[in-house]
Amino acid sequence: MSSINKWEDRAEEVAYLLNPAFCGVVLCQFIETYQQKKEGSVPVALLYIVLPLVLFPEARSSISDRKKFANWACENQRIVHLFAKRARALVFAASEAIELLMACGVIAADEDGEFRLVSDNVLRRARKRNKGELHECVKKAEQVANWFARTSSVSAVYATLGVRP
Repeated sequence: MSSINKWEDRAEEVAYLLNPAFCGVVLCQFIETYQQKKEGSVPVALLYIVLPLVLFPEARSSISDRKKFANWACENQRIVHLFAKRARALVFAASEAIELLMACGVIAADEDGEFRLVSDNVLRRARKRNKGELHECVKKAEQVANWFARTSSVSAVYATLGVRP
């Protein structure tokens, strides 16, 4: 039996914030920026840790392009401490978003199981909205992608956050 609740059984707040389209836009921005910085596809393991960093207001507001990822993690131990629990709670949201993006032909997996953006239509429409929570989450996803692209490995990202892939 699936642990994902039926859409109609979800709390209104959960359905609003964690809907696959909203989360998909956030992941698209992450993928696009990561691809540009790393000049390669995104390991699937990284897609599951973007949402816990950018959807929670406390974590989102602490992300700064003036800090390196490791420094941010050291300065935000409370957020890092809560990260594993939040990441587990959002696996379903990331999975639904990834499935939607693949079904719509926005992202594709390569032979190594890594993802790449194949259409930026979703991002172009989202960029027209330059305010609100979507805009904030997209901007922070871009910063997280910059951090992760500069990190030596997926394992290093996970270790910094105190979790295992």
